[in-house]
Amino acid sequence: MDNYVILEAMSPGTFGTTLLVSDTKTDTEFTLKKIECLDEGSANEALQEALPLLGISHPSIVRYREMFICWDKEISSVILNVVMDCPYTDTLHTIITNHRIEKQTFNQKVVLTLLGQMIDALAYIHKQDIIHRNIKPSNIQVVSQTFRLCDFGTAALSRDRMKIKVKAKQDQQCWMAPECLSQQVWSDKSDIWSLGCVLLDMLTCHINSETAAMYQLINLKKKKSALDVIVAQNVQSVLREMFRNEPHYRANVWDLMKDPLVQRCLELCGSPVHVMTSLPSGVSGPPFHEGLHKVLGFMQTYKDVESVQLQCLSYVLSEKEQVIGCQDDVVKITMSTMRAHKDSGGVQLKACQVLHLCVEAGEESGVQKQCVFEGEAISCILAAIETHISNPELLSQAFLLLLLLLSENMRSVQCFLQLNGISAVFKALKAFPQHCAIASHACRCLWMSLRQTELPGEVSLLGCVEAVCEVADVHRQDATVMEDVCSALLALSSHGTMEGKDVEDVTLTLLRALQDHTGQHTLVQRAFATLGNLTHMSNVACLRLLVGPGGRSGIMVMREARQQYPGDQQLTLSMVKVLADMAKHDKLVEELVAVNTQDDLRQSEADCASDENMKRLVQTTLSRLKKVEKKKKKSSS
Repeated sequence: MDNYVILEAMSPGTFGTTLLVSDTKTDTEFTLKKIECLDEGSANEALQEALPLLGISHPSIVRYREMFICWDKEISSVILNVVMDCPYTDTLHTIITNHRIEKQTFNQKVVLTLLGQMIDALAYIHKQDIIHRNIKPSNIQVVSQTFRLCDFGTAALSRDRMKIKVKAKQDQQCWMAPECLSQQVWSDKSDIWSLGCVLLDMLTCHINSETAAMYQLINLKKKKSALDVIVAQNVQSVLREMFRNEPHYRANVWDLMKDPLVQRCLELCGSPVHVMTSLPSGVSGPPFHEGLHKVLGFMQTYKDVESVQLQCLSYVLSEKEQVIGCQDDVVKITMSTMRAHKDSGGVQLKACQVLHLCVEAGEESGVQKQCVFEGEAISCILAAIETHISNPELLSQAFLLLLLLLSENMRSVQCFLQLNGISAVFKALKAFPQHCAIASHACRCLWMSLRQTELPGEVSLLGCVEAVCEVADVHRQDATVMEDVCSALLALSSHGTMEGKDVEDVTLTLLRALQDHTGQHTLVQRAFATLGNLTHMSNVACLRLLVGPGGRSGIMVMREARQQYPGDQQLTLSMVKVLADMAKHDKLVEELVAVNTQDDLRQSEADCASDENMKRLVQTTLSRLKKVEKKKKKSSS
């Protein structure tokens, strides 16, 4: 203290007294904060933690000039002295108070400037692993058009529980994040909450008394209805991200910088957009030894560091037992990672594997979490497919995951269709028709999403039939892929979107599948059902069935397949429907008679003697065949 002369004592704070002082050598005036510490050990710890502040040089942060420890005889206590610039300035608290008294709103540009400068300042310190811990209007100085953070807290002082209780009482818990009040560890996201409080107070000071403002901020920890008064939806959206109670889900400064409004604020201030691409100095890596929850928190804190995300996702994949019961947290943070690293194929692949793990964990534990089935997860997976359409390993994993989601939950099917998942399937099939896993999974996704669902109006199936038939041409001898092809074609045919060449190509594809894979029961069932749909919707299918693969009759191909499963009434019904549709066309009757379809119909009637509808359809078709045949014989004679 020998180097400074005290000019004026200001109001005491929780951790000490603030003085206006003059340097005895230069007569330069500074602000000196005297911070009372528990003991010399606490003072030294606080000093070591605060020393990095001396290296801060940022236009929106008060410059720190000197720090030293001394003994105060008057109060018999160890004092940490912190010397700073800016002795003569207003604080934001004073300006807000004036606006409150006058019931005056802040100019929009002033609010945007504050937000831009504070975000820029927080990015600067958070990148260096420095946390402010004490953001509130009275700690934001205003010099001309510049807002400056001052009065940083330290972890050593924050651990002084007695003073924290006083602080919480004095400030009525207004500016502190929920986790700070419960004496959890401060983080960069605690600063985000506090800055949100400052911003909200600026926006509402013209309608709130000081008491009302205080309770508004207190109540934010319980409910967010106070944000409804913010008319500008982009501002309200940013505030909601800042006011998430759980730190894991709260935005950090890097998240906020991706928001269009915040980017506009940064441009207004002439500030660069910061991107954290590596860990700050002093941070060695993820805390794997502390367990899953700590790792998830680390992922959120350093969400923009790709190497961190890859390490943490790999860790999660190795800790299946820990994931059980925590799927919601894992899914939400994994989706956040996918959004932050859209261009990283490695991150997207591991993220899809983690989401798959979460579904499996739910199945094994019997406690399936719904978040993985919601639209946000489906959206992330589809975005990964769209961005990395040339990455077969990722596409294979992504479609396997989608298939799992679509098979488990009808809500997932609706989200998949609404988010135009059909387009992703089409693009993948066109890009990799030869890739067995992609072809199989993508075709099954078509089956799962289209089989029992009305299509939203904006969904197009254009090109899908051609893509599936191309897969069939490549994988003709692969029974598993061909079964999935037949499933996809059945789903597509049920929506009546085929015509012309598509119908002819599909009919021929199905007949080849029946001819090559008669022993695949499910394949045969779905091929029969699809042929029933096709002959009902198009004459082309009826004509194509007359001459199948190699010039053989398609009816004979179906007959041979059906004979493998004599008790299958589903096959019998499909066969009868096909013959009934073909018999409606006089020109085809002669061909039907030539291949003895009457025998097929009589056998079908015998197989389904108890099905009155089937019997009527068989009798009607037989009658039609006889009638047309008699008519032709009569005309020929």
